[in-house]
Amino acid sequence: MTRRQAAALGGASALLGGSLLLYLVLRIPPQMPDGQPNVAALLLALFCLLFAAAGIGTLAALGLHNRWPALAGVRRRGRPSPAVALRQGALLALGAGAIVLLAYAHLLDAAYLIVTFVILVLFEAFIQSRA
Repeated sequence: MTRRQAAALGGASALLGGSLLLYLVLRIPPQMPDGQPNVAALLLALFCLLFAAAGIGTLAALGLHNRWPALAGVRRRGRPSPAVALRQGALLALGAGAIVLLAYAHLLDAAYLIVTFVILVLFEAFIQSRA
Protein backbone atom coordinates (compact mmCIF):
# COMPACT_ATOMS: atom_id res chain seq x y z
CA MET A 1 0.00 0.00 0.00
CA THR A 2 1.29 3.44 -0.89
CA ARG A 3 1.09 6.60 1.19
CA ARG A 4 -1.43 8.06 -1.24
CA GLN A 5 -3.71 5.03 -0.86
CA ALA A 6 -3.42 5.16 2.94
CA ALA A 7 -4.21 8.89 2.92
CA ALA A 8 -7.19 8.34 0.65
CA LEU A 9 -8.46 5.53 2.86
CA GLY A 10 -8.02 7.66 6.00
CA GLY A 11 -9.68 10.68 4.42
CA ALA A 12 -12.61 8.66 3.12
CA SER A 13 -13.04 7.00 6.50
CA ALA A 14 -12.95 10.33 8.33
CA LEU A 15 -15.35 11.95 5.90
CA LEU A 16 -17.82 9.06 5.82
CA GLY A 17 -17.76 8.42 9.56
CA GLY A 18 -17.97 12.10 10.43
CA SER A 19 -20.82 12.86 8.07
CA LEU A 20 -22.85 9.85 9.21
CA LEU A 21 -22.19 10.74 12.84
CA LEU A 22 -23.33 14.31 12.23
CA TYR A 23 -26.49 13.05 10.53
CA LEU A 24 -27.23 10.71 13.44
CA VAL A 25 -26.67 13.40 16.05
CA LEU A 26 -28.86 15.93 14.25
CA ARG A 27 -31.68 13.69 13.00
CA ILE A 28 -32.07 10.55 15.15
CA PRO A 29 -33.08 10.88 18.81
CA PRO A 30 -31.04 8.81 21.29
CA GLN A 31 -34.20 7.71 23.10
CA MET A 32 -37.35 5.98 21.95
CA PRO A 33 -40.70 7.71 22.55
CA ASP A 34 -41.26 5.54 25.64
CA GLY A 35 -38.01 6.76 27.26
CA GLN A 36 -35.90 3.67 26.56
CA PRO A 37 -32.50 4.21 24.91
CA ASN A 38 -32.44 3.74 21.14
CA VAL A 39 -29.80 0.99 21.12
CA ALA A 40 -29.57 0.77 17.33
CA ALA A 41 -28.94 4.49 16.96
CA LEU A 42 -26.38 4.49 19.77
CA LEU A 43 -24.47 1.53 18.31
CA LEU A 44 -24.51 3.10 14.85
CA ALA A 45 -23.22 6.36 16.33
CA LEU A 46 -20.41 4.48 18.08
CA PHE A 47 -19.53 2.68 14.84
CA CYS A 48 -19.45 6.01 12.95
CA LEU A 49 -17.30 7.52 15.69
CA LEU A 50 -14.84 4.63 15.35
CA PHE A 51 -14.63 5.16 11.58
CA ALA A 52 -14.11 8.91 11.95
CA ALA A 53 -11.49 8.50 14.68
CA ALA A 54 -9.62 5.87 12.67
CA GLY A 55 -9.53 8.13 9.63
CA ILE A 56 -8.40 11.19 11.56
CA GLY A 57 -5.82 9.12 13.44
CA THR A 58 -4.48 7.66 10.21
CA LEU A 59 -4.14 11.09 8.59
CA ALA A 60 -2.45 12.48 11.71
CA ALA A 61 -0.06 9.52 11.90
CA LEU A 62 0.88 9.89 8.23
CA GLY A 63 1.72 13.54 8.83
CA LEU A 64 3.68 12.83 11.99
CA HIS A 65 5.65 10.03 10.34
CA ASN A 66 6.98 12.50 7.77
CA ARG A 67 8.47 14.65 10.50
CA TRP A 68 9.39 11.94 13.02
CA PRO A 69 9.85 8.53 11.38
CA ALA A 70 10.76 7.01 14.75
CA LEU A 71 7.07 7.16 15.69
CA ALA A 72 6.53 4.48 13.07
CA GLY A 73 9.36 2.34 14.38
CA VAL A 74 11.91 3.31 11.71
CA ARG A 75 15.32 3.37 13.37
CA ARG A 76 17.44 4.58 10.45
CA ARG A 77 16.81 6.97 7.63
CA GLY A 78 14.01 5.61 5.54
CA ARG A 79 10.34 5.81 4.73
CA PRO A 80 7.95 4.27 7.24
CA SER A 81 5.31 1.89 5.97
CA PRO A 82 1.84 3.41 5.55
CA ALA A 83 0.40 0.28 7.17
CA VAL A 84 1.83 1.50 10.47
CA ALA A 85 -0.23 4.68 10.18
CA LEU A 86 -3.36 2.63 9.50
CA ARG A 87 -2.64 0.48 12.56
CA GLN A 88 -2.04 3.52 14.74
CA GLY A 89 -5.26 5.10 13.48
CA ALA A 90 -7.16 1.93 14.36
CA LEU A 91 -5.61 1.91 17.84
CA LEU A 92 -6.67 5.53 18.32
CA ALA A 93 -10.19 4.56 17.27
CA LEU A 94 -10.23 1.71 19.80
CA GLY A 95 -9.15 4.13 22.51
CA ALA A 96 -11.82 6.64 21.53
CA GLY A 97 -14.45 3.91 21.53
CA ALA A 98 -13.39 2.68 24.96
CA ILE A 99 -13.55 6.21 26.35
CA VAL A 100 -17.01 6.80 24.88
CA LEU A 101 -18.29 3.51 26.29
CA LEU A 102 -16.86 4.34 29.72
CA ALA A 103 -18.48 7.78 29.56
CA TYR A 104 -21.82 6.26 28.55
CA ALA A 105 -21.65 3.89 31.53
CA HIS A 106 -20.77 6.85 33.82
CA LEU A 107 -17.43 5.24 34.72
CA LEU A 108 -15.03 7.67 33.04
CA ASP A 109 -12.61 9.58 35.21
CA ALA A 110 -9.05 10.82 34.79
CA ALA A 111 -7.48 7.54 35.88
CA TYR A 112 -9.36 5.49 33.27
CA LEU A 113 -8.55 8.06 30.60
CA ILE A 114 -4.83 7.94 31.34
CA VAL A 115 -4.75 4.15 31.69
CA THR A 116 -6.57 3.69 28.37
CA PHE A 117 -3.99 5.70 26.46
CA VAL A 118 -1.07 4.13 28.33
CA ILE A 119 -2.33 0.67 27.39
CA LEU A 120 -2.64 1.70 23.74
CA VAL A 121 0.86 3.19 23.68
CA LEU A 122 2.32 0.08 25.33
CA PHE A 123 0.52 -2.14 22.83
CA GLU A 124 1.91 -0.13 19.91
CA ALA A 125 5.40 -0.27 21.43
CA PHE A 126 5.08 -4.03 21.81
CA ILE A 127 4.06 -4.43 18.17
CA GLN A 128 6.94 -2.22 16.99
CA SER A 129 9.47 -4.10 19.09
CA ARG A 130 8.44 -7.43 17.57
CA ALA A 131 8.81 -6.24 13.98
